[in-house]
Amino acid sequence: MSVRFILGRPGTGKTALCMEEVRTRLRENPSGSPLIYIVPEHMTFGMEYAFAGTPGLGGMTRLNVYSMPRLALRVLQQSGGMTRIHLNSVGLAMLLRKVVEENKKVLRLFRKASEQTGFYSLLGDTIAEFKHYCLTPEQIATQSESAPADDLLLKDKLHDLSVVYQSFEEALEGKYVDSDDYLNLMAGKIAETKFLREAEVWIDGFQTMTPEEQLVVAQLMGACRRVTVILGSDKAYDRLPDEFSAFRHPALLYLQLKEAAENQHLTVEPILTKNEVVRAKTSGLRALNLNFGDHAVKEGTSSEGIVLTEAVNRREEVEQAARNLIGLARDRNLHFRDITVLVRDLDSYRDLIETVFTDYGIPIFIDRKKSMKHHPLIELIRSVLETLQQNWHYEPVFRCVKTDLLIPAGSDLKGAREAMDQLENYVMAYGIYGEKKWTDKEPWTYHVYRGLSENEVESTDREQDAQKKINYWRKIVAEPLAWLAGQLKEAQDVRRKCEALYEFLIRLSVPAKLEHLAQKAEKDQRLEESREHGQAWKAVIDLFDQCVEGAGNAKISGELFTQIIGSGLDSLEFALVPPAFDQVLVGSMDRMRSSNPRAVFLLGVNEGVIPSKPSEQGLFSGDDRKTLEEGGMHVADDDDGQMAWENELIFRALSMPEERLYLSYPLASEGGEALKASPLVGRLRRLFPDLPVRLALSEPRSLPESEQIGFINSPRKTISYLATQIREWRRGYGISDIWWDAYNWFTPQTNWGPKAKKILSGLFSRNDEHLSKAMARDLYGNTIQASVSRMELFSACPFSQFASYGLRLREREVFQLAAPDIGQLFHLAVKKMTEEIMKNHGDWGELSPEDCDRLAARTVDAIAPRLQRQILSSSGRYRYLQRKLEQVVARVARVMSRHARVSGFTPVSLELPFGPGQPVPPLAFSLDNGCKMEIVGRIDRVDKAEDANHRLLLRIIDYKSGAKDLNLNDVYYGLALQMLAYLDVAITNSKHWLGTQAEPAGVLYFHMHNPSLIQDKKISSEAVEDELYKTFKMKGLLLEDEEALKLTDLLPSGGHSEVAPFGIKRDGSYYKGSSLATPEQFGALRNYAKDRMTEIGEKITDGDVRIAPFKLKERIPCTFCPYRPVCQFDQSQPGNAFRQLKKIPDEHILKELTEKGGKDS
Repeated sequence: MSVRFILGRPGTGKTALCMEEVRTRLRENPSGSPLIYIVPEHMTFGMEYAFAGTPGLGGMTRLNVYSMPRLALRVLQQSGGMTRIHLNSVGLAMLLRKVVEENKKVLRLFRKASEQTGFYSLLGDTIAEFKHYCLTPEQIATQSESAPADDLLLKDKLHDLSVVYQSFEEALEGKYVDSDDYLNLMAGKIAETKFLREAEVWIDGFQTMTPEEQLVVAQLMGACRRVTVILGSDKAYDRLPDEFSAFRHPALLYLQLKEAAENQHLTVEPILTKNEVVRAKTSGLRALNLNFGDHAVKEGTSSEGIVLTEAVNRREEVEQAARNLIGLARDRNLHFRDITVLVRDLDSYRDLIETVFTDYGIPIFIDRKKSMKHHPLIELIRSVLETLQQNWHYEPVFRCVKTDLLIPAGSDLKGAREAMDQLENYVMAYGIYGEKKWTDKEPWTYHVYRGLSENEVESTDREQDAQKKINYWRKIVAEPLAWLAGQLKEAQDVRRKCEALYEFLIRLSVPAKLEHLAQKAEKDQRLEESREHGQAWKAVIDLFDQCVEGAGNAKISGELFTQIIGSGLDSLEFALVPPAFDQVLVGSMDRMRSSNPRAVFLLGVNEGVIPSKPSEQGLFSGDDRKTLEEGGMHVADDDDGQMAWENELIFRALSMPEERLYLSYPLASEGGEALKASPLVGRLRRLFPDLPVRLALSEPRSLPESEQIGFINSPRKTISYLATQIREWRRGYGISDIWWDAYNWFTPQTNWGPKAKKILSGLFSRNDEHLSKAMARDLYGNTIQASVSRMELFSACPFSQFASYGLRLREREVFQLAAPDIGQLFHLAVKKMTEEIMKNHGDWGELSPEDCDRLAARTVDAIAPRLQRQILSSSGRYRYLQRKLEQVVARVARVMSRHARVSGFTPVSLELPFGPGQPVPPLAFSLDNGCKMEIVGRIDRVDKAEDANHRLLLRIIDYKSGAKDLNLNDVYYGLALQMLAYLDVAITNSKHWLGTQAEPAGVLYFHMHNPSLIQDKKISSEAVEDELYKTFKMKGLLLEDEEALKLTDLLPSGGHSEVAPFGIKRDGSYYKGSSLATPEQFGALRNYAKDRMTEIGEKITDGDVRIAPFKLKERIPCTFCPYRPVCQFDQSQPGNAFRQLKKIPDEHILKELTEKGGKDS
């Protein structure tokens, strides 16, 4: 038995020497005694592949490449010890939770800490650390007693850990084994293992080992014929180098293993030290390897083979790396497998690298297991448990639905998904929430919500069919969830809850459905996805088994069970299977493989990242670790040790490539925050004064032509850059001829030509489509029936009218009380109150404030159940809101009562409909293009009054839940035609409708609200009522006629009206600010509104669907437009621009319209 050490800095050929020794032995005697090559777990596949690919090697049956855990399994299988049940992280967490619960009375610190999220993960890491460092519960207890008296926190922490560790080991003993126990068990069995006695062993790739691993190596030294240990130390140290030496950890490991061999009195062969750097093929890389630890600058040191790049952000950094990588493959004949991409924090770069490298057509293998959390099975279990915990809330229910695993096997998937979407729409529209509503035996009813229509409408055949369909799919969803809910309520312990979950999955035929998905993926050549479905099912069953083994009979609440299963699901990962041999390896620096890549890209060389900041591990802080080391208890590295390890990782990364080393760093984060370069950059530039820093630009136009060609690589990405260049060319900038060469290359291509044409045509497209007249006729017909609101919508933006009335797009209904619903309630409440007063032959002016309050309460109580599917009775919050709405209606009733006492106008009609078959006919127009248009609608309120000359005066009042005024600019531009159109309808048809030709008295907006007052002193209740009354002053436009105005408000001359926007001076003139128009001006406005609607009608029927929103000062219609995601309005694109509207003084508008009216007449 002998031990041999082979030492040498990285790249000196140590591994190559040992591999050649193995190959020689295999060639000499293929069936001889065992040859064992031990490497870290992440290197096993690469090493096996390297041996298997050896030319002329007849076989390698006597050679086995192992990691420490895999060797442990082999030893225990042969020598015994595999009968105990293995617990993974989930089973250990369950067992630790059980242990803590049993010992809570004696715990000091963990009694409350155990309730915190993530505690058991940290506790498990700390127990694993104890095992790695061969620490027993007794040693932890001893350390607790000897800890400094003033560090009470550490004493309590160690006390609790010793208690938990002791109980945990007792629970494991004889029955269970965790991953951290295998090495310890193997160490005790190595001497009994036959195949190791004649074996020759090589141990390679380890820079450091835990005491547990060192114990295994010591046992192998004593049992095997020969053990060779390969270490990355530059020489045989007789004492430990300084803490920031790049060889500190391998030197320490050499001293520890040498001591272990000497303690066993084993023969230590002469130490072989490799000094010549053979891996690096360029002078720069060789100098970097030899001089990395030196701080003195060596004159004339060349940076050949090293490239340093800074980028504006991480994405551009990865883009530049991809371009350089393509260049290496294209110009230097490197295979993708010859290239490695390293980062320190893979989580920050993984998604970017996957996205960008895919765009460039670069095959990659990311050396990090992929989480299962997005697999349908995992999401089903998580969302089902959350559904039951959150009382069947909408969001988790439909996360569960969208896994497709609730859909019965054999169903048409497309049709089932459509049906589930309709079910989701129903649930959102009706506010379905809670187990009771989902499981109620009464079927759900379906009616299209038509607002507060006065008559109940029978369900149509279409509605009844939709109702049957919704209830069928409701049953598909609710029955399995309700069954599981019942089973979990009955189940008190972990075992029965896991059994219920398993039975739930079986009842849904999940295994068969996953098998079907796997077969379909395999058929579609999605082989990786095909493998994932089987792995996911196996992982879930293993998770249940682990939970049962860890705490099977322990009673547990549903909430805690959900948390534990959720944590377990988060930890599940798919096995790594490289899909191809020729691919770029992407990994983190702490999982580097000794594959001798020809080129290495080191990304993210930023301060705080490379080297990485020290982080706390387990439950011990950095200060705790220093204290424990001083007390003689060896645990994982403290902050200084971690920083030393970072320095070694950096050195190993820089020493990996043979030909090219690319280092890069971003200057800013995704959020725009400035990032600094790592101190490593400064070290490199001191070592290589000639090393330039290149800037990675996001677009090539400013680069020399020789560098622009690097942007022409994979077709997909080149099209993107080509489009950018042509866009710049269209703006008048010059572009290099190589881009026209690229354009000419794409044109005849069969595969890429159509794609390039489609993408590049977007540069010349305009977002201003137009319907043909024939298509417009097919869509709208030759006669259109439209509301004034539709005319106004067209004036705001023609496309929004097309989307709403042509395509009939609607936002998804949501069970909520929106402004239109409140407006409907206010309108109907006023109508109902007025009808009740008229039915009793009363008058608004006769009501007292108290009468108004009672009337309002009765009316709202009667209307509320019909509003938005009884939303006001659906919860306490909405019942409170109903009382607030009653207060608004009551306040409005009080104001209307006071208005009636001071006004000569009385309501003649409420909610007056006009249109075909209505009391008042529609506004009819014959359009110049041969089409006809009818304007229909409903007028909130028409008031009438008769003056001393027996003139019949009519005014229109529109109720609004928000403050509004009649803006003549809006009238002029067609944005506010409603009030004038309504006035024209009433005046034009007054003789037929009322028996007398009427004249206009005005149009007014009534703001329905419940105002509040802010006063700095106490005032009487009468004064409060007066102040509140003033806030209800109506706005709009009135006839400039003193008699008509006095009928509006019977105020004496010399004051401002509190009812409407006017004031009369004592001399009979009007106050400035009065909103008045002469009869001629009213006539001109009415005619203009009709002319404008005629013009709009012609444009609609001619197919005008332009995306042309207006802009009046800062006001635009896009802010709350629901169709913006459809129209894709973008001012940077040709054809997309606001219609700029100029604000015109009111007097100019009235003058222009009056003059136009005179000319027309």
